[in-house]
Amino acid sequence: MVRVAVIWHSARLRHGLRVSHIRRIQEFADEIGRSTLAARDVKTLAKAPDNDALLQLYALYKQASVGDVSGDRPSLMDPVGRAKYDAWTACRSMAAADAMAAYGALVEKLKAREA
Repeated sequence: MVRVAVIWHSARLRHGLRVSHIRRIQEFADEIGRSTLAARDVKTLAKAPDNDALLQLYALYKQASVGDVSGDRPSLMDPVGRAKYDAWTACRSMAAADAMAAYGALVEKLKAREA
């Protein structure tokens, strides 16, 4: 995290970024770190999440990493692809940071359900 701060501090000096911008960038980097930990925690769950939770995790991950869904909706001959597309469409217009936060919250909920 210190390395990120040094990089952004030097960028601030070169490009005249305000402190508020730097803080937002650091918060976003922290959120990415938490999402990475949440992704790791999903793999360590004793019981696999149900299909609805898996679809939600998929949709939030794709929204955070790629953005809004694009392309055509898969045909009826591809029910899995269609379900994934529909779940991702439900997250349309969600900011990447919000999707990451929702992903982490869902993982925490799944972990609490196991305990």
